Amino acid sequence: MIVAESVDHDDASANNDASSQIPVTTPLLYLRGDKEGGQISDYVDGLRSAGLTHVDHALVPNAGHFTQEEAPQDTWRLIAEFAGT
Repeated sequence: MIVAESVDHDDASANNDASSQIPVTTPLLYLRGDKEGGQISDYVDGLRSAGLTHVDHALVPNAGHFTQEEAPQDTWRLIAEFAGT
């Protein structure tokens, strides 16, 4: 029998406290499919509120949750543009 471990709320709280103290300046590209539910801005706002200061984002056309599998060419194009290649 497999028993799920309990969530360590103290650890999650410590991670949250740490992320609010030190901004993360590493550039991040957040991609999601345009057919995925939810608003991309909500996720980007969450990343920024967690301390990420350089978040770029884009919607991949004609893709859902498995963006890289559903639209690999568009996914790679957006990554290459972000990376400046």
